[in-house]
Amino acid sequence: MRTLSILLLFITVFTSCSSLMTSSADAAKASERTGNYAKALSMWEKQIEQEEKAGTASTTIAYDRAGQAALHLGDTVTAEKHFKMAVYYTTASAETWSFLANYYQFTDQLSPEVMALEGLLENFPQHELTHNSIVRLFTLYSETAQWEKAMHLWQQIPEVHQDIDYLNRWFDINKTLQNTDSCNQIATRMLRLKPDHSKALEWQAVQAYNLGETRYQQEMEAYENNKTHAQYAKLLKGLDQATIDYKKSLKLFEDLYHRYPQKRYALYIGNIYARFGDEANANKYHTLSQ
Repeated sequence: MRTLSILLLFITVFTSCSSLMTSSADAAKASERTGNYAKALSMWEKQIEQEEKAGTASTTIAYDRAGQAALHLGDTVTAEKHFKMAVYYTTASAETWSFLANYYQFTDQLSPEVMALEGLLENFPQHELTHNSIVRLFTLYSETAQWEKAMHLWQQIPEVHQDIDYLNRWFDINKTLQNTDSCNQIATRMLRLKPDHSKALEWQAVQAYNLGETRYQQEMEAYENNKTHAQYAKLLKGLDQATIDYKKSLKLFEDLYHRYPQKRYALYIGNIYARFGDEANANKYHTLSQ
């Protein structure tokens, strides 16, 4: 009989608590509908207090709704406090993750911003807010030298956002990781969007120069090691191909130097003229490279 009384008392208390929590939540939602966000915030915070005491906070939407009510009141500090708890209990909405990312960007908190953006991407990969935030996360990865994460994320960036600025970042990442083939492709894409893009033009000029120089060195070394008529004929053929690469590189570097008179461009130009046996131009540009 005593056990039955205790069980009935427990049921009564639990039912009473559940009723109070439901009452607070309903009152908060009603206040939201009428635009009384001050009262809604108060009710949601009461709901939070009740659920924490009851040990049910891990499944509640109260933190998220309290944060939203605080936002309507312009209280970003209180909103962040509640939103962080919603994140902790994995009940945060896409809007909450997005707010936190924007809030941390505004307050110049890099690591929390990255974590908020990652949380948004992980929990709501198809949400419109996520699509708009991917490019920001890619930028932060590239700025903080998280190359592998940036490489992985690039595939998720909508093509509409792959403009010249982001292609430029994408190029730098691949260049750092020594992905030559990718850099060739990206440089071509950049030049389609901006035909005078100096970084892309310089890349193509250097690649053409390296092809010519590599072939020149290989053919000369082969001939030095085997001075026969057959090897000499092969040398001449190889040098003809190297000349084609050198000429392509020379044109690009001269165009670049005309627009952007950098000393490194003059050095390449001087080296190419030296390979052509044009001593006057070689000396001229080597002097300009000093």
